[in-house]
Amino acid sequence: NTFGKSALLNAIHYALFGEVQPDFNEPDKLLNLEAERSRESSLSISLEFEFQRVSYQIRRCREHIFHAGSRVTHRDQAKLHKIDPKSGSWHEMPYYQQLINRAIPQEMASHFIFHGEKRVHDFATPVTHRRVGDAIRKILGCTVLELTIKDLLMIGRKLELAIAVAS
Repeated sequence: NTFGKSALLNAIHYALFGEVQPDFNEPDKLLNLEAERSRESSLSISLEFEFQRVSYQIRRCREHIFHAGSRVTHRDQAKLHKIDPKSGSWHEMPYYQQLINRAIPQEMASHFIFHGEKRVHDFATPVTHRRVGDAIRKILGCTVLELTIKDLLMIGRKLELAIAVAS
């Protein structure tokens, strides 16, 4: 209903991962049309979140560089700060993406941060069951279990072969 839910969800996704969701129509156009027309050159997104009882703030900035004609390029910058609960001071975290990926792995983010209208359309497609099944397996960590089972079966076959050779 054009009230900005998808824009908000894309802003969260961009703040966490530095990119918009794959189904975003124009991923290089993060400035709204009015800001672009007035040649505003930057945008920033700040997101505060808590992970393992520690508060953090991620801030991503994008500087747009306007070239001759209508060509626009951009430069991105990100900083993550850990917020000290006692003093309120912020301490910059150098390896921010690893921490964010521990909180919510990027390959799973689309299952938690998604466009409602577009996701409803996904459920109406012929590949619905496979997509939903894949999403559930990822959320539950089943892909790791499935790989472990394959590895154990392979080790079992190698042991059987080694025992047969040794006999």
